[in-house]
Amino acid sequence: MAFSGVGSLMLALQALLLVGSSQSELLTSAVSLEASLGMLLLVMAVRLLKVQFLTTVAAAVLGFASAITLLVWNVVALSRGLFTILGFAVPGLCMIASLLALSAIGSTRRASAARKRLRERGVSLGL
Repeated sequence: MAFSGVGSLMLALQALLLVGSSQSELLTSAVSLEASLGMLLLVMAVRLLKVQFLTTVAAAVLGFASAITLLVWNVVALSRGLFTILGFAVPGLCMIASLLALSAIGSTRRASAARKRLRERGVSLGL
């Protein structure tokens, strides 16, 4: 997730630097969407450290949504003559992060159940 977030932020910065400050509403909204997706992915990466079920599901959904959004942006950018290697790499990173989050759902359920059992016994691990 963290690599996807950093990649998305780098893609937004690269698009902004390559095109410059223009009057295009499409570019402004795309760059702000990419930057916000990057920040959300970074926040989600930090939240995944707590190993909670809903956070893992949200991370998987956010990763898939980011990958699809960035692929659409890549098609729009290519149709307007803007080619970047990051435009091809970052959606792949988002998909990989989503697949890894999906594969971790079972483990997070078991960890949440174990945490609940420990809490019922009065043991707190600080998580």
